Amino acid sequence: MRKFLVLLDDSRECLNAMRFAAMRASNTGGVVVVLAVIPAEEIQHGLGVAEVMRAEARERIEAHFEVFAKWMRDRPKVEPELVIREGD
Repeated sequence: MRKFLVLLDDSRECLNAMRFAAMRASNTGGVVVVLAVIPAEEIQHGLGVAEVMRAEARERIEAHFEVFAKWMRDRPKVEPELVIREGD
């Protein structure tokens, strides 16, 4: 099974990459894997604050992902996966 990896960010190119990956996955029976990275500098605070910031970042990423995922699910045979990682 083919996997099409797309990086989720706030760029204009992200939208084009999502569309392309969804179309290719639909045509080839592949899977779209959406990767989002929480930068380390966003969570380098005290332990309690870092956990809150990490949770807020995850919520923001999941909301952003759902916008694209809804569109992708309208395509035949496309079910996107979200992968969230922390670090550089």
